[in-house]
Amino acid sequence: MNVSPSLMLSSVLSLLPHVFRTSKISSVSWNKYLKGQLACADYSGMVAVLDMSTGDSVAEFEEHEMRVWKVDFCPGNAQLLAS
Repeated sequence: MNVSPSLMLSSVLSLLPHVFRTSKISSVSWNKYLKGQLACADYSGMVAVLDMSTGDSVAEFEEHEMRVWKVDFCPGNAQLLAS
């Protein structure tokens, strides 16, 4: 199924306010191995992994005290996430 990038971006943006209610998004990363998973981070230090097919949050982490500058999936292990 081919989906236009603008449609995908629109879908992503519509889901983010449900997860990040109080802070601006600082980083976003697609999982290259597990299609449909998106990691997002915000200025308050929260990191979340979203399932784009359902719109649900798969995991949420609040390990940082301040802004998360970058979030990315590990190229060697799709289950690992760095922030």
